[in-house]
Amino acid sequence: MNEEVMTAEKQEKDPESQPEEISTSELELPTMSSNLKYLSLGVLVFQTTTLVLTMRYSRTLKEEGPRYLSSTAVVAAECLKIAACILLVYRDNNCNLRTLNRILHDEIVNKPMDTLKLAIPSGIYTLQNNLLYVALSNLDAATYQMVQYIIIWN
Repeated sequence: MNEEVMTAEKQEKDPESQPEEISTSELELPTMSSNLKYLSLGVLVFQTTTLVLTMRYSRTLKEEGPRYLSSTAVVAAECLKIAACILLVYRDNNCNLRTLNRILHDEIVNKPMDTLKLAIPSGIYTLQNNLLYVALSNLDAATYQMVQYIIIWN
């Protein structure tokens, strides 16, 4: 009985001496993380390739009349992204319009310096997207993809 009490006291004082139990879910975590990593990579490659091919096709399509303005396409894409973000915030807040309005007001209107800090990167991002359309109008899709990957690797 004394040995059991002493062993219990020793384990309480030295937690490293306690045997750790490893659950099955902890063993599966690296495998699941690795699978998620490759799945994410595959989805990203598919999305990027599809985007480039459809943009190239739409910019080089031979039809009568003027082509669409690339700036209009960029603005439309950004408006869709804003709408999707607002919808997700709305859903995260139990579909409550008052809460959504409060959050948007608190995060955008009440933090003008934070909002202004995002103006420069967003302007550069818009310029980059417009240049993407110019590049795809003048280069073939494979050349554009290779240049993009080289830029990313450097």
